[in-house]
Amino acid sequence: MGRNASTASGTPAHACPRALAAVLMCLSWWHAQPLWAGAVQALDTYFVHTATVGNIDGPATFLNHPTLSGQPDAIVLATQRRSLDGGTGVLNPTEIGVLYDPANGGRWAVYNEDGSAMPPGAAFNVFLPAGDNAQVHVATDPNSMLNWTNLEDPAANDNPAAKVFAIHNRSPGGIDTAPHDHVIGLWFSSQERWAVFNQDIVDMVAGTAFNAFVALTDPDVFTHTATADDSEAEITWIDHPTINGDARAWILAAQNWSAASVYNNHPIGVSYSPQRRRWAVFNQDDAAIPLSASFNLLVFGSGLFADGFEDP
Repeated sequence: MGRNASTASGTPAHACPRALAAVLMCLSWWHAQPLWAGAVQALDTYFVHTATVGNIDGPATFLNHPTLSGQPDAIVLATQRRSLDGGTGVLNPTEIGVLYDPANGGRWAVYNEDGSAMPPGAAFNVFLPAGDNAQVHVATDPNSMLNWTNLEDPAANDNPAAKVFAIHNRSPGGIDTAPHDHVIGLWFSSQERWAVFNQDIVDMVAGTAFNAFVALTDPDVFTHTATADDSEAEITWIDHPTINGDARAWILAAQNWSAASVYNNHPIGVSYSPQRRRWAVFNQDDAAIPLSASFNLLVFGSGLFADGFEDP
């Protein structure tokens, strides 16, 4: 295997994410009731978690959700969320992952992959898929190549239209491993499999684990592509009827290289503008969003949420 140069537009010459030669406080809304929407399955759970002085330990903010405590095999995904009820929120400009800590009450946490301190007020949309369309994937030599690792999922195999989401899991099965300080994305690989890849083109290390989820077909699961009309600086605006004008909506996001073959090696989040009444995907480090950068999105309007707090 070798490395081929990118074209002038930044697209790899062989159209893949590396040149080819061969997820003690949440906000007051969370949902754990049966859903009839096609995108998710009954008892999928989603909520908003906010980092506080009381739940932060260094780079991590610990979740205290009743379905997670003492569950090392849980599958947790998360997306950074800057705006809370339309407020400005807190930036956390680093890639995030999830981990399980048996020494901290057997709780899951969202943590900063680069080891930087978790800022109080940082917020995250957290998703706990309950169905068979979620997995913990571990990179091995047979399923990995260069900077990516191929997923195996019947709903996604041989299906370039599948909507896949993933996050690094530092503690598969409750066993702590190592941080993965790389911005990740997803692409439909040359093996006809969806793959998790490192945006910085660094080789994928065997043993690295990811929580992955394949959303079922539904209008509230879609791919957003940045265009000149809907993007400015580090932001690309989303126009979708379920979440337009809804400051308390919930969004899970993942970078999708295959939609337009554009890298965006920057940690992303979602944010709401009361002035525009629109949600946006944005680069946490203020880097400009490249035109044609694409993102898989799973969205819920706030009308689906039941009010309640996590136990502190």
